[in-house]
Amino acid sequence: MINIRKLTSADYDDFYSMRLKMLESNSANYTAGLSDWKNASKEQIISYLREGESGSDNFVLGAFKEGLVGMVGFRRETREAVRHKGSTWGLFEDVNYEHLNVEQALLRKVIEIVRTYSDFEYIRTVQNAENLRKLDLFLKLGFKCGS
Repeated sequence: MINIRKLTSADYDDFYSMRLKMLESNSANYTAGLSDWKNASKEQIISYLREGESGSDNFVLGAFKEGLVGMVGFRRETREAVRHKGSTWGLFEDVNYEHLNVEQALLRKVIEIVRTYSDFEYIRTVQNAENLRKLDLFLKLGFKCGS
């Protein structure tokens, strides 16, 4: 069984390592650059995790089974006119755990959390059009293709 929870600053080492692995394995599927991640300060990286600790609507979820095996981030828009929108980022699962559908479980948890936001309307994602497996996953969960 997979345990999914919000990551905290105490998860820094696992988070940093997994994100590094993610970017090294296929940087074309992610908007963050490998060099940007390697050059970021520890404080910059921890800030992603502290948002979830502070009660912010932004968070990073981690999937655990014998350690961190997957993750996804969620960021809500801050401007009032678009605050009803948010985006996923950094969806990743360790290839050794693909058979457990870690990414699907993580996205379902994001949807579950976001549905508790009373003034929220939809979640966006940006995906590499060549990554058909991920596109199919998002479509299966109710996401629509847009331009």
